[in-house]
Amino acid sequence: MKMKKAGPEPIARESTSTPVLADKSILSIFQDLKFPYYEGTVVCQTNMESYYFAEHIMRLLPEARNTLKTILQNICFTGLFCLLNFPAVTAGASDNFLTEKAVQTERLDKTSQTDNSTKKELEYQTLDELFALYQPYLRNISAYEPIYFLVGTSPEKSKFQFSFKYRPFSPEGRFVKRWTWLNDLYLAYTQTSFWDLTSASRPFEDTSYKPELFYRSSNLAPDKWKSWHLFLQTGIQHESNGRGGTLSRGTNYFYLKPVLITFKKKGVKGLQIAPRIWIYVHNEDENNPDLKDYRGYFDLEVKAGKADGLVAESHLRYASEGASWQLDLTYPLHHFLGGSPDIYLQAQYVTSLAESLLDYRERTEILRLGISIVR
Repeated sequence: MKMKKAGPEPIARESTSTPVLADKSILSIFQDLKFPYYEGTVVCQTNMESYYFAEHIMRLLPEARNTLKTILQNICFTGLFCLLNFPAVTAGASDNFLTEKAVQTERLDKTSQTDNSTKKELEYQTLDELFALYQPYLRNISAYEPIYFLVGTSPEKSKFQFSFKYRPFSPEGRFVKRWTWLNDLYLAYTQTSFWDLTSASRPFEDTSYKPELFYRSSNLAPDKWKSWHLFLQTGIQHESNGRGGTLSRGTNYFYLKPVLITFKKKGVKGLQIAPRIWIYVHNEDENNPDLKDYRGYFDLEVKAGKADGLVAESHLRYASEGASWQLDLTYPLHHFLGGSPDIYLQAQYVTSLAESLLDYRERTEILRLGISIVR
C-alpha cells in the first residue's frame, strides 16, 4: 500500500448556501440595518481568515447599532421639538419684526416732528415774517393808483404819489356771506405831493390828500363778449391840501367810472378804456368856488401796453377854461439790468389846468422823469 505524502490537509470549501457558522443574531442585525451588501450570503465564504475577520466585524455591529439608534433618536427628537415649537418661534419672530417696525415708525415720527419743529423755527427768521404773523389783515391791502417819484426838468416842479386801497370786510366773514356786495367795498387813500427841489429847505409846494370810499363790481360783461371785461366803480372822494386860511383848498366828488378792458393772452397785451364822470358835493366855495371851471366834470383814461413791457397811459380832461392832458410811459427796468430791480422807468408829460389845488387857475406844462413801483 502506498503511503500518502504528509502535508497540510486541503481546506474544505463551503457550500454556496447560508454558512453554518453564521450567527443568527448577526444576520438579524444585517436585516435590521438593511446592510447594502447582504443578499443572503456573506463574504466570509472565501476562506477562514475572511470568516474570522467578518465575525470580528459582526461582533462590533451591536455597539454601532446602538450608537446609530441614539443618533437617529436625537435627530428625530430635535426635529419633533422644532415642529412643536415652530408656531411659537414664528410668533416670536413676528413679534420681533413688529416691534422693530414700531421702533422704526417711532423714529420716523420723531424725525418728522424734529423736521417740523426745525421748519417752524426757520419759518420766522426775519422781522417781516414775525410782523406779518400779528397782522392778519395785511392780505386786505393792495395797490390802487400809480405809485411813483418823478423829478421835473424844472426841479421845483417835481412830484411823487403813493396810493393804496383796503377791503374792510373779509370774504369769509358772515357779513359778506349775507350781503355779498360788501366783498367789493373798499377804502382808499391817495396822496400827491409837489416838491420844490431847488430851494434850500426842499419845501413841498402843495399836497393833495384824497381819502375815498368806493364800490367796484366783478366782471359784468356777458359771455359773448369773449375777451372783453366790464367793471363798474362808483364812490365818493374827498380832496384837500391840508392848509388853513386863504391857502386852504378842498372839495368832494361823487363819481361813476365804468372800466372796459380787453387783452390777448398770447403776449399779454391789453387795452383799458375808463371814462369817469363826477359831480361836486360840498365844494369849498370860500377859497375855490370856480374849481369846476378848471377841473371840469369828465376824465377819459386810456391805457395800453404789454404786461411785462411798455405801457402808455393817457388822461384827458375838458373844462370851460380849457382842456388838460397827461401822458405816462413806463417800462420795466429789469430788462436793462439782468432781471432786477423790480422798478419801472417812468416818463410823464403834463399840460394841465388845476394839477394842484393851490394853484388850480394856473396851467402846468412839464416833463418829468423818474421811477415807479405801481403803474
